[in-house]
Amino acid sequence: MDLKLSVQENNHRNQNLLKRIDSNVLLELSGSSPDHSHQEASFAFISKIQEAVDIGKEFQQKAIYYVKDGNLKLIECCTGKIEELGNFNDRLSLDQYK
Repeated sequence: MDLKLSVQENNHRNQNLLKRIDSNVLLELSGSSPDHSHQEASFAFISKIQEAVDIGKEFQQKAIYYVKDGNLKLIECCTGKIEELGNFNDRLSLDQYK
């Protein structure tokens, strides 16, 4: 919800989230703004849209990203408003691994 948390609090919340989605986790990744000025730990997991939104609400997220058929969507947790963002693969960056 746009609150800057301490590293310790953020890590604690991420661990709780991982416990919540444990068996459905596909991978851990870094979510980033296009200019990389904002980055945060993120988790890709398998779920239905409503379940993912509910988990987002539970963990006080403003929005979640959802990928279906290769297309990336941004879904506001409070309103359910969906913004189509295009092809997910077009947004992947492996720069950190170079």
